[in-house]
Amino acid sequence: MSFKVQVNDQLLLNEDFFNHHVDVDPKYIMQIISSNMPNYWSWGAHGATNLNGKGLRIAVNGLIHKGFVYIVVNGLDLFDVYLTDKKNTIKNILSMVYFDELAERLDNAIEHTGATYGQDLEKEAQRINAGLN
Repeated sequence: MSFKVQVNDQLLLNEDFFNHHVDVDPKYIMQIISSNMPNYWSWGAHGATNLNGKGLRIAVNGLIHKGFVYIVVNGLDLFDVYLTDKKNTIKNILSMVYFDELAERLDNAIEHTGATYGQDLEKEAQRINAGLN
């Protein structure tokens, strides 16, 4: 599998970058991030991809973030998360994330907009419905 992630025009994440991370079973990451299935589903998550045993990439379509999420384990056995757009330009980085906070931190970066979440969902539903007419 070949992949490249860029910040502006500078290559930042590539196969060599991921080779410097700890081996991790992508199924383990999936167990953690899908522990709250309604939240996971709300991200529009699909297309989970094994990063050669170094992590997991998923495609998402959330209210806050649309694109890819790369999840790897660093040398301290903590998660590093890279949120990119569909062209693999990094938009956000979550560093040093403990396993028990991974799902919640992802939800806050991908979907959950805080106190206005219900209103934001309604606006998104109206936007989608307007596009269907």
